[in-house]
Amino acid sequence: MSFLELVKVQRQKLPIFPKPCEGQTFIVTGANVGLGLEAAKHFAAQSEIESEAGRTGVAEVWHLDLASSNSVLEFGKRAVAELDRIDAVIENASVGSDSWSQAEGMETTITVNVIGIMLLAMLLLPKLKEPHSVWNNTPHLTFVTSALAFESNFFQQWGKNIFAPLNVKEKANTRKKYHISKLLQVYAARELAARLPESQTGIVINLINPGLCWTNLAHDASFSVHLQLYLLRLLLARTAEVGSRTVLHATTARPSSHGKFCSDCQIKESWVPAWIYSDDGRKTQTQVWNELVMELQKIELGCVDSLWRNLS
Repeated sequence: MSFLELVKVQRQKLPIFPKPCEGQTFIVTGANVGLGLEAAKHFAAQSEIESEAGRTGVAEVWHLDLASSNSVLEFGKRAVAELDRIDAVIENASVGSDSWSQAEGMETTITVNVIGIMLLAMLLLPKLKEPHSVWNNTPHLTFVTSALAFESNFFQQWGKNIFAPLNVKEKANTRKKYHISKLLQVYAARELAARLPESQTGIVINLINPGLCWTNLAHDASFSVHLQLYLLRLLLARTAEVGSRTVLHATTARPSSHGKFCSDCQIKESWVPAWIYSDDGRKTQTQVWNELVMELQKIELGCVDSLWRNLS
């Protein structure tokens, strides 16, 4: 995307897609601040939530730490056990740091932005199917990713392994960790959607790019990154509320959005670069999925296999 196109889309007025929410349940990760909070406000009642609306019993806050597999497992199992239904899951929470750290034996950005969110998806997908089976509703699983994923084909020269080099401090590209994690998200979500067709499950799985927004995503980044991002946001950033409208669109999107990349409240598969669709890109996508499944199975043995049984 050229800079001029970026300016154009960032200044575009985005619509608010109405979504009937009465009696439905939505899970929004990272809903304490930023995009997640604004999306939760939309779901609660036309941009109003609890204290702002003077209503109670609309929103609940549950603890979830995507850097901890135990926390993800506890959250997922609690949701399945305690919630009557789940109508949409918005995988919004992410980290964006340019310093090196590890969580659960893997580089933290990969643990949170890839392994944590996909583990949560595996746990919640069977419950997510119920609104379609019981109430003839169309549930959605939406991954909040980024167009930064398409900045480069990072894995082109990596050979047999993808996740292993990301966990080596000396080889880590700390300035591009977030971009790389989002590319892994794109590959994993597209492969998941391909393996779980909407026609089979009734669940729409899609991906969104909220654009550049005023959020605290990079609050753990270095001063130089903060400064660059601050200046860019001064020129181009949307408010978190406007960015959250892309989330609302994704959870109202038709089945034609299944497996698709959405941005600016539209399906924008044209933004997905050709190397994603190429033979090498498809092989990389399969490799990402296979390695990811191995990581997930280490955490919860059988979580992927049982998913296919529950959704068949």
